[in-house]
Amino acid sequence: MTSAPGSPLFLAEIAAIDASKRLRPTDPARVEALAASMNEVGQQQPIVVRPRTDGANGLTLVAGAHRLEAAALLGWPEIAAIWVNPSEAEARLIEIDENLIRNELSEIDRAVSLAERKRIYEALHPETKHGGKRPKALKDQVVNFTTWSRFSKDAAKRIGLSESTVQKAVRLAVALSPDAIALIRGTALADNGTHLKELAALPPDQQVKLAREISEGRASNLAKARVTSGMVPEGGAVREEERLLAKIEPMLPRMSLADLQALSAMVASRIAALTLPAKPARAKKGGAA
Repeated sequence: MTSAPGSPLFLAEIAAIDASKRLRPTDPARVEALAASMNEVGQQQPIVVRPRTDGANGLTLVAGAHRLEAAALLGWPEIAAIWVNPSEAEARLIEIDENLIRNELSEIDRAVSLAERKRIYEALHPETKHGGKRPKALKDQVVNFTTWSRFSKDAAKRIGLSESTVQKAVRLAVALSPDAIALIRGTALADNGTHLKELAALPPDQQVKLAREISEGRASNLAKARVTSGMVPEGGAVREEERLLAKIEPMLPRMSLADLQALSAMVASRIAALTLPAKPARAKKGGAA
């Protein structure tokens, strides 16, 4: 490195930069395109780095993974960088906000980034107690709503999205299984908001099952994945006798124990109503007097 802490812009040795702890993987196609551009016109925007916190010499990448990989692909020994020294949480916010502002994320990566941003925001802005002697459950509900509202307003202002878009994206990321997210990254499904919501409505094991069909190339969309995974018969239609069950099944994981017990009682009552009463036994003819 040719600079020291406090220097805002300097040339950093690429070999000394640790870029392993990233929220999302880089896109090889984008790295190649960026390398071609940087070879033609040079580096237009510096990356952001900070000192390593594990006691080792060198730097940790905060923002600019694609630019860093493009420079390495070109064989550059150094890259223009900005030196910052934030906390771990602040550094992750810088990474997330740059990705969101540059608007180069798929639907799934934007949702994951916003969910992570919410987690960090809440860590940096601890919940505060509100006045009055509210019951604890109500108090927690008010505090959570307040924190959620503050986060969505802050995120919307910083990255240029509406609050409703921010909130829907976070809910999507929370509803999706981490294993399903890992499988669908890089597929067409990752940028299809409608199908992502459809996938998120399913139980986690079914999400993973369908995501694997798509990621391994056996299906190109959810409808085909339902067929190739055996969830529906050939042709994609649910058999008539299974249609209601197909609608009810995704709801079960979201139901509480009390809800499930109430449902079980309703089902038992309905079964009893549909079951014909046993016929009384007939008296044998010619029996003893």
